[in-house]
Amino acid sequence: MLCVYYLSMSNNHTNTSSVYGPVYSWRLGKSLGIDLLMDPSTCSFNCTYCQLGFIQRITTERRIYVPTKKVLSDFISSPWQETDVITFSGSGEPTLAENIGEVIKEIKKITNKPVVILTNGTLLNDDSVRRDVLYADIISVKLDAYDDKTLQSINRPAEGINLNTIQSGIKKLKEDISVGVCHGKPKLQVQIMFMPQNKNHVDDLAKLLNEIMPDEVALNTPTRPYPGGFDIITRGAHGEDAKKIKYPTKPLKQLTRDEAENIEKRLKELTGARGVDIINMGIGDPDQPTFKHIVDAMHTAIDDPTTHNYPPYHGLKEFREAVTKWFDERFSQKFDADKECVSLIGSKEAIHNCIFATIDKGDVALLPDPAYPVYKTSTLLSGGVPYVTPLLEKNNWIPDLTKIPNDIAQKANIIMVGYPNNPTGSVAPLAFYDEVIAFAKKYDIIVLSDNAYSEITFDGYVAPSIFQAKGARDVALEFHSLSKTYNMTGWRVGFAVGNEKVVKALSTVKTNIDSGVFKAIQRAALAAFNTPKEVIKKNNSIYCERRDVAVKGLIELGWEIKEPIKGTFYLWLPIPPSFKTSTDFASGMLDKCGIVVPPGVGYGEYGEGYFRIALTVDKKRIEEAFQRMKKEGFVFKQHCSVK
Repeated sequence: MLCVYYLSMSNNHTNTSSVYGPVYSWRLGKSLGIDLLMDPSTCSFNCTYCQLGFIQRITTERRIYVPTKKVLSDFISSPWQETDVITFSGSGEPTLAENIGEVIKEIKKITNKPVVILTNGTLLNDDSVRRDVLYADIISVKLDAYDDKTLQSINRPAEGINLNTIQSGIKKLKEDISVGVCHGKPKLQVQIMFMPQNKNHVDDLAKLLNEIMPDEVALNTPTRPYPGGFDIITRGAHGEDAKKIKYPTKPLKQLTRDEAENIEKRLKELTGARGVDIINMGIGDPDQPTFKHIVDAMHTAIDDPTTHNYPPYHGLKEFREAVTKWFDERFSQKFDADKECVSLIGSKEAIHNCIFATIDKGDVALLPDPAYPVYKTSTLLSGGVPYVTPLLEKNNWIPDLTKIPNDIAQKANIIMVGYPNNPTGSVAPLAFYDEVIAFAKKYDIIVLSDNAYSEITFDGYVAPSIFQAKGARDVALEFHSLSKTYNMTGWRVGFAVGNEKVVKALSTVKTNIDSGVFKAIQRAALAAFNTPKEVIKKNNSIYCERRDVAVKGLIELGWEIKEPIKGTFYLWLPIPPSFKTSTDFASGMLDKCGIVVPPGVGYGEYGEGYFRIALTVDKKRIEEAFQRMKKEGFVFKQHCSVK
């Protein structure tokens, strides 16, 4: 059972607030699919409703339109601590909605309990109403569909349903939620309270809900209607949403642990307590050693006392010059080593710091999904609003920029792209970068390109740079890392090149956060840039061989693979139909097979239904992994399309 504190704000001086407090609270509970507890003494219906047992206790407070401070004073002294959810009503008038918005904001400073607001659907076209209800955690839009006799019996005027008006208001509300007009991301539901005359009446109302919210799953009609014949059908948020809500007072609380850390914790449990032989295909960490000539250069550099002091914030001049030389030779693009290049402590910190430099509170970031989790977490830490651009198999894991609404694009500060892609292993043609640059220029957006896997490619494929697209240096910055190409993940060194203003913004943030890359590591990086192509090709051939072994094993287990990956060392695969979620599959792989694979949902909501394999273990271990999967029944029995 769920105990609810109900706060009614109305300028109606009759007893309707005390009457409809219980009614609204009941309907809210039923629409959320939960039972409410109500005290019969607070109900003014003078009926047997509360004596029927399913409404047992609720704290109901009647509030006439009063200053916010008075409402808060009464709230603080009320028994709200004993409740699970705080609900509001009375937002049927715009003048009152403003007051409710202020109350909700202040109450969220006092308590982290979820706040649900019940509002009239016909008023959502009013900007002030939408602005204020958006401070709630769940927005329940009420629509009433009574017959004349019922309306007369409860002494209230008829409330007609203007479908066009309601659809328009809900559309605007969804848009507000998607771009994060307020702190947090409320869940939305629409409910219709009615007295069913016959089955056709119920079916007609269900169709109405389908027109209003076609993309939401409808809840079942409550099995026990409100006494007197009232009932509710609902679409959208439900009781589990209310129970799980914990209001995030700071963006940090919206974050989850890095997937690698979660995997590492679970591995310690299994290897320590149970002695399980784990095959770890979860982390994108090369298992080959750093090339010898790079290590030798490091030995020499670390013995030089001049490398022991603080490095230049932007990187050693010789490092930046080596970067621009390498970039020119690799992509035929020239950059100014002093103004358009900066050293990085690996690309992960740079992506975070660059998002921090370009995203302020409320700014929109266009982010791919599934994607490297840092994109989203850094946006949240910066107070920004992530807007997902889905990566779908039918689009070859490339975002469809035409699906981004015009008003969202106009509010966006950055768009993030990354190919060869983590986690999907997909690659993008140069034509895609042309499209991205044109889109960015149209809407005045900064393009951040994550090109950490540019040199991990196979079968003759050569990955492009975004700067090979016309006009890219007007709006773009590209991150590169030495981690994967040269097996230097632990060394933490990389670089960014691009638009001078964006480089300056990134550098400004970095000078306030870090002190640059250790000079000896930058010296070793100089040797890395001079690595013979044959050495890199040989290193990539190891991944290519493992890829082929994995593809063969997966096909034998029932997966259909049309085209092997051309870049990165990741395979992105659908989970077998016998599993409901990617987390269930990944947990089963670890517990039953002793194999680590990250669940796709760890890379975003569009990663659900998939999992990733990292080809960073020996091919014999990969073969053994598939043998274990076969033995334990982890097979894909139905045909699927995988790229």
